[in-house]
Amino acid sequence: MGESVFSIGRRAKPSCWTFRAGRTALLLLAAAVLAWPAAAESAEDPAARRLYQEAQKRIQAGDTAGALTELGLLTQQFPGDVLAPRALLQVIELRRGQADEIGTDAALKKLLADYPRSPEAASGFIAQGEIAIEKARGAADYEAARSIFRRVALLFGRDQYKALDARVLARLRSAEVGLQLGDRQGALAELLEAIEDEPPGRFRGRAKLLYGRTLLADPAQSAPALQVLQELADEAPAAGAAANAEKAASTAADRASARRLIALAHRQVVRPRAGQPGEDERHQVDATAGVARAQPAHRPRRSQLDEALVGRRSAHLS
Repeated sequence: MGESVFSIGRRAKPSCWTFRAGRTALLLLAAAVLAWPAAAESAEDPAARRLYQEAQKRIQAGDTAGALTELGLLTQQFPGDVLAPRALLQVIELRRGQADEIGTDAALKKLLADYPRSPEAASGFIAQGEIAIEKARGAADYEAARSIFRRVALLFGRDQYKALDARVLARLRSAEVGLQLGDRQGALAELLEAIEDEPPGRFRGRAKLLYGRTLLADPAQSAPALQVLQELADEAPAAGAAANAEKAASTAADRASARRLIALAHRQVVRPRAGQPGEDERHQVDATAGVARAQPAHRPRRSQLDEALVGRRSAHLS
């Protein structure tokens, strides 16, 4: 059976009903590990800086127990240092990786209670939401997890935190949960906020991809879907992305996925609606040999295809 733009959208969409172990945790932890030299330079106490640097080296070497020891010393002896909340966030993710619920809960409570206005606390709420998803048993539980994700945008607005990856990720995760719960309009609104209200960052491209896929589920909204996907496909790599291999690979994958969806949508939605041959009409498949024999077909002019790409986001949620 041929590949469908709608089946790709469904297949590519990550499920939030069963938590993919460490998916978000690894994203946040990788960001913290890659940024550790700059973070260490901001330490107020040289001893705290050395403990933090040693913990990062142990994380990179796979020595989780050693890293936890160094991070624990940092948070105990230097609770007022700017590195203390970052160290607690790493403790949370490392404990989760060990399936240590008691240790995770203790570190999470300390982070949210002692450093409630730190950017790391925003990531703490995301971890709390993911834990709630892991334990959820019904729709009410998933709604509760979604409320935790939404709390990040309420507590960490752009007026005080202009650029905050955790806020964009929280919007994205809330939208994913919303889609699984059947709240398509609410999810689209959250994705639109992540796209239009947030500065460029590591998760905004992913929000655009999910937004475009979700709109493509309705053929009547193919034009705004293609518009936002084309914007993603045309985006240039962010400045400094080459220094972050994980981030560069992620954004490149998002752009490649956008280009693939655009190509499929043109073949299966735009051309047929414009009265032009679609994928099935342009190929005759030999069922016996399994060979597709391409038939001569009129190749549409680019201007004809572009006529379908009209309207802005004001019509996206109609």
